[in-house]
Amino acid sequence: MLRALRKDPLMTRFACCLGSGFPFAPEDTKPQFLPDTTFRTEHVRIRLTLDLERKTAACVCTTTLTILAPDARKVVFDAVDMKVLGVHAAGRKLAFRHRGAKNLEVTLPSKCPAGTRLELEIAYRLSDPRGGLTFVGHDRHHPGRSPQAWTQGQTDDARRWFPCRDVPAEKATTEVIATVPDGFRAISNGMLDSEEAGPGRGMRTFHWRMNRPHSLYLVTLTVGRFGEVAEEWDGIPILYYCERGREDEARRGFGKTPKAVRFFSEYTGVRYPYEKYAQIAAADFLGGMENTSATTQMDIALLDARAALDVDFDGLVSHELAHQWFGDLVTCREWSHAWLNESFATYFEILFLEHDKGLDEARYVLWQYANEYFEENAQAYSRPTVTRRWRESFQLFDCHLYQRGACVLHFLRHVLGEDAWRGALRHYLEKHGYGCVETRDLVEAFRVATGRNLDRYFEEWLFRAGHPELHAALSWDPAAKEATLRIAQKGAIGGPRNAYEFPIDVRFQTPGGTFDARVELKEAEHAFVYRLPAEPEMAWIDPDGHLPIVRTEWVKPARCWRNQLARDPHVAGRIAAAETIAGWGTTEAAALLERALAREKFWGVRVEIARALGRMRTAAAREALRRAMGVPHPKVRRAVVEALGEFQDPSLVDAFARIARRDPSVLVSAAAVRALGRTRSERAAAAIRRAHGVASWADVVRAAAVGATVELAGKWEAARPYLGPSHPPRVRAAAIGALASLAHGDPGAARELLKWAKDPCQLVRISAIRSLRRVGDPSVHAELKKLGEKAGNSMERAMIDSTLRSLRAGQATDLPRPERRTPKPGRNRPRATGKRSAAPRRT
Repeated sequence: MLRALRKDPLMTRFACCLGSGFPFAPEDTKPQFLPDTTFRTEHVRIRLTLDLERKTAACVCTTTLTILAPDARKVVFDAVDMKVLGVHAAGRKLAFRHRGAKNLEVTLPSKCPAGTRLELEIAYRLSDPRGGLTFVGHDRHHPGRSPQAWTQGQTDDARRWFPCRDVPAEKATTEVIATVPDGFRAISNGMLDSEEAGPGRGMRTFHWRMNRPHSLYLVTLTVGRFGEVAEEWDGIPILYYCERGREDEARRGFGKTPKAVRFFSEYTGVRYPYEKYAQIAAADFLGGMENTSATTQMDIALLDARAALDVDFDGLVSHELAHQWFGDLVTCREWSHAWLNESFATYFEILFLEHDKGLDEARYVLWQYANEYFEENAQAYSRPTVTRRWRESFQLFDCHLYQRGACVLHFLRHVLGEDAWRGALRHYLEKHGYGCVETRDLVEAFRVATGRNLDRYFEEWLFRAGHPELHAALSWDPAAKEATLRIAQKGAIGGPRNAYEFPIDVRFQTPGGTFDARVELKEAEHAFVYRLPAEPEMAWIDPDGHLPIVRTEWVKPARCWRNQLARDPHVAGRIAAAETIAGWGTTEAAALLERALAREKFWGVRVEIARALGRMRTAAAREALRRAMGVPHPKVRRAVVEALGEFQDPSLVDAFARIARRDPSVLVSAAAVRALGRTRSERAAAAIRRAHGVASWADVVRAAAVGATVELAGKWEAARPYLGPSHPPRVRAAAIGALASLAHGDPGAARELLKWAKDPCQLVRISAIRSLRRVGDPSVHAELKKLGEKAGNSMERAMIDSTLRSLRAGQATDLPRPERRTPKPGRNRPRATGKRSAAPRRT
């Protein structure tokens, strides 16, 4: 699953992390292992008749299984929040005991030896379930939208809509037979076996069959009045389903899919493994879910023409598609090894981005992902990527799992070389296709395919918390014409025990050319001496960005930073230079950045330069940003507006109001509305009121207006008028976030949030839970604990557990992505390119 809302450009990320100083799991957390079982699932057949108005489903689940235990007398299914009506085998009624909050225990007709094959039929009923199967009713804010229903099984919620052994290791072939009202479509895994009228007047039945074994958390059903967009790649149907009338928006959101299917098939050497690939835009769904051959996507991925100016969901599309190989075809055996699903899908986003849009785009996203991990590691917790110690399985789905793992894969690709890397991936997928794996299986695949033993890297970079942190200092001896590069591993200073061992490239640029060397870091401290023709104009460690997981603080001359800002071929190197120069805080620094903003060709670097100017908070930086307000690229223009908003300058009200009203980009308009609120000027009120009435994609402008209204008022109570169901979900979520930003420790605000943590809308509930952690008032602990015991899905249980721990400790936790601090002079995480080599002399 895509980490919840990581690709949602409207909202800060919903992480399950705790506040600074909290461990990921308490010391008394027991390691998690797969439970024992008496059977193996061979086939699952689910028949449902859905009543979308009453939010009920009459269901029969028929499971074909093979007994594993000798002389088994009972079998146990995970089955939660369902009314079990009866269990039969071969027409015979069986005794059962249903613990409604946990499992269903079925007594077999007689003792069954290992190898016995049985077919058990379980009849049950779902009534407005709290998870697993979600019913979405009529939407007063979108009158044309009909009711919908969709399922979500990951991580532990398949058990909430059909009885099963709900662990990733359980793979089986499946059928879903759904009866829905006429005019509605039911979409599931595999191919449509039949579609026919009845049974019953005004009903229609869709029979889907999945002939390849897949994990049961990936079984899906989505129902709605969907239109269909049909494309294909090499004979494989590529289908997009969306609310009728929004087919053009689906083409904008999902249109890169055939290109990505082709790229991944060719890159891995393994053809897309299923009979079709569908994406279904579901109302009120959060993120994306890689259900086998039928991905569920959030419906804000449907883009109107204005939103498409500077929004795309190519990353979401490619991430979920990559899971069809990494996660569906080959699946982690248990959640402790979930990085084998998520890190690969995250890294394959970057590979497709490079293929589709170029190297700069890919490098920029990889740089962003590394920084997201660094922030979580520094400000929340540090944990091994592969760990058995967790309280709620969904808590594993964090930046350590997605971003850190993707950065490690990037490093391993460099270590192996492109051909060996791709050959090893093909071997891994072919050997384990339609099966389950642990991390050891990937290590062994690399060894068999390439001869390389990568145990050390896996042990240090995945089974151990943290990452290498280097302190680098450059000095020059003009008499000897020698550059000395001193590198210390900060966490290992004073003893080599904790030192990482890895190769890393260094590079020097002189008037006479570029000089390269590779060094092996093994000790806590090293000094390398290089004889060069002249003093370096630029110097880098890891110039080509092969090690994004390594963080480096630099001490080197100011002219090196100036040259790097202007001439570094790598986007991350130019960004690092911009951040360092901004840290100087001088008028000269602002001028350097303004010139760089004007000449820089790649939009991502321009965005980061604008942000660096915003963090300077000087008059010269503000004027530089003022002069850049009309830049053509909408993403850069938005960054400039947001950076100017940081100054909270009332003199900018008219400029912000004009942009909010006229800018062709909906996200630039929304940024200007938020900036109006930050001015705290009464002159901004009229423009903010106008924005409340502006309809836009995903209600982004109205959401910005709510936040601006609350900030302008300066009190959390100003959010109350926007919290109720008379407003769209994203407007309500924005109101909740604005409330929390002004209500630290306020019991009244905490009570208000607790009320909305019980709302029928999942987005509102999660926003409220997240905001309770930010407010930090412990008085709601007991009620929130009760709410957690009733929570209907893995995401909410994980977030409530984290919030409870934060409240018990009396610490408020602000979860929005923290602003990256401008480094002090002499620090960066450099990148570059070059050609010639120079051999080092070690001292």
